[in-house]
Amino acid sequence: MQTKLKLTTANIKQIPPNDKKSPSTEKEYSDTEVTGLKLLSGKNGSKRFLLRYRFQGKKASIAIGAFPDIDLSTARKIARKYKTQLAEGINPKVERNAKVLLPTVSEFFNNTYLPLAKKRKRTWNDDLSRFNNHCGSIKNIPYDELSTHQVMQLHLNMSETLNQCNKRKVYSAATCNRVLALI
Repeated sequence: MQTKLKLTTANIKQIPPNDKKSPSTEKEYSDTEVTGLKLLSGKNGSKRFLLRYRFQGKKASIAIGAFPDIDLSTARKIARKYKTQLAEGINPKVERNAKVLLPTVSEFFNNTYLPLAKKRKRTWNDDLSRFNNHCGSIKNIPYDELSTHQVMQLHLNMSETLNQCNKRKVYSAATCNRVLALI
């Protein structure tokens, strides 16, 4: 069978497993419709999609998904999206991995900061109270997307009257600055 062909769902199903005697684990088939889109057929009969590309002169690849979990049209759509990112100067593999690894502000506070603060600070419960009472507007923001503007807005909201109905007093500058330092 050719290794370069216009992939269709029917011919993907007909692609045989890679030969058990072959030194390579998977046999690679190239799609003629989307440059760089590959179908890998394993020795056990499993099939998966992959995009091979060059970024800043270096060869790289990014997994798209297993067939039939990801159908051919979805694989092509994802491959085109990755190629668009490459055209914009973004490495799609780095972009994808960075999104997966970064926690939200709340996850960082509860899983990283708070356990350390409990060991080293006698006033860790004050930090917990400040975070829970004042940082609700930024809790669910991914840590890498937290902007200076959002932090400044939180600080500004604390120093102004938020609710006219119950005439809550504004927070003192010291309280606002402690929350800012905590963030």
